[in-house]
Amino acid sequence: MCVRDFVLIVVERESGEASVACGQTETEVENHPSKMDALERASDETPGSDHAGWFARECDDGTFTRAMGARDDDGRSALHRACARGRRGTATARAILERCGEGEGGRALWDVKALVRQTDEGDWTPLHTSASVGDAETAAALARCGAKVDARTPGGQTPGHYAASKG
Repeated sequence: MCVRDFVLIVVERESGEASVACGQTETEVENHPSKMDALERASDETPGSDHAGWFARECDDGTFTRAMGARDDDGRSALHRACARGRRGTATARAILERCGEGEGGRALWDVKALVRQTDEGDWTPLHTSASVGDAETAAALARCGAKVDARTPGGQTPGHYAASKG
């Protein structure tokens, strides 16, 4: 099944914020046992939360695959959002990258090179995001997975420009 065959639904929370959930049907999305979608998990900063563990081992392969296809209103993936957390998101970003290649029977769950090269609506890659918050560890992991270090934003900035501005 292709990612385009999944249903993306904007779920309005009691707080008034909207989030994106994904699944094969609206019922599957609404009744998902995690009670928190992948995009929220990737950007959650609740002390003591183990979202890296969820991406690494707690969700099944189908849920993980759907999670990698989800995007927020700005076109950011779970990986983009984990990278935006800086060092607090390093474990989650690494878990996502590692899990991509660990499907049943040795098949990859998601093309990790495509994942690290995807852009959001502003043409930022996860590497741009990591570099902009000064997270050298995650940036190095993204580069090892095939991120384009010479990718440019519409303004012409590369991840290196953002890394240099962080020292």
